[in-house]
Amino acid sequence: MSLSLRARAGALAASVAVATVALSLVAAPAWAHDELVASSPQQNEQLATAPTAVELTFSAEIMQIGAAVIVADADENDWVAGDIQIDFDTLTVPLAEGMPNGAYEVRWRVVSSDGHPISGLIPFTVDDPAAVSTPTATPTAVSSSTPTADQTTGGPSDEATTLPHESAAEDGGIPRVVLIGAIGAASALALFALVLFFLRGRARRARRGSDEEPPKP
Repeated sequence: MSLSLRARAGALAASVAVATVALSLVAAPAWAHDELVASSPQQNEQLATAPTAVELTFSAEIMQIGAAVIVADADENDWVAGDIQIDFDTLTVPLAEGMPNGAYEVRWRVVSSDGHPISGLIPFTVDDPAAVSTPTATPTAVSSSTPTADQTTGGPSDEATTLPHESAAEDGGIPRVVLIGAIGAASALALFALVLFFLRGRARRARRGSDEEPPKP
C-alpha cells in the first residue's frame, strides 16, 4: 500500500474515533438521573416560624407513583398532614399546624423520569419566639427513617437509601461513559481494519493488472 493511501486511511479512522468519543460525551448527561435542585425549607435553614408545607423541585419531571415524604421531629413524629401533590417537576405536601421549636428532617423519595428511585434528606430548624411549648396538633409517629408504603402516592414500597440533599441514588453515569468510549474505540478500529482491507485489495488488483499488461514494443 502506498504511503498516501495509508495516510488517508489513518486520517479516516482517527476522524471516526474522535466523532465517536464526542458523541459519547454528549450523550452521557442524558443518562444521568434527575436530582433535587431546590427546596422549601432549604437545607439547614433556620426558620422564624414553622412551615405550612414542604416544596421540592427537581431537575426534570418526576413520576406520579412511588413518591413519599416524611417531616420528622427529634421524637420521630411525622408532621405531614395531607396528600402529596406533584406538578411536573415540583412536589408539594402540607404540614400540620402547631410544630414546636426544634430540629426537623424532610425525608423524601421520588421516582425520576428515567424510572430510578432517588431519595435524600433536608434538615432544618424552627426557632419561633411565639411558639407554644406544647404542640397543638398530634403528629404521626415515624417507625423508621425511610418513608413507608402508606405514605407514598403508589408504586413499590422498597426501601430507598437516605442521601444528602444534593445527591441522588443510582449513580451510573461514569461506567456508561467508559463503556461507550470502549465501544467507540472498537468501532473505529474495526472501520480502520475494513478500510485497510479494501485499500490493500485495490492495490493488489492494480499491481496484478500492471504485471499482466504486455510490454510495449
